[in-house]
Amino acid sequence: MPFQPGNPIRGNRKGKPNRIKRDAREAIARFVDGNAHKLQRWLNAISDGLRAPDVTLEDGTVVPGKWIVHPDPERRSSCSSP
Repeated sequence: MPFQPGNPIRGNRKGKPNRIKRDAREAIARFVDGNAHKLQRWLNAISDGLRAPDVTLEDGTVVPGKWIVHPDPERRSSCSSP
């Protein structure tokens, strides 16, 4: 229908976010809030390194596990926000 004076303009007013965008942003925010501890653990694994579990031999000798991720403190500082 063409615009006619006196008829209300349909739709959201300018600058008002629509429902789908709002719902998507809320879902992303909930996901991030629920997984922040995993992000911190991941950053710690980058800086401290990550080893496979130690192996205890039959004679009682403990052999440290191999590095899965080598320690890299510089890389962690470049990944984390200030």
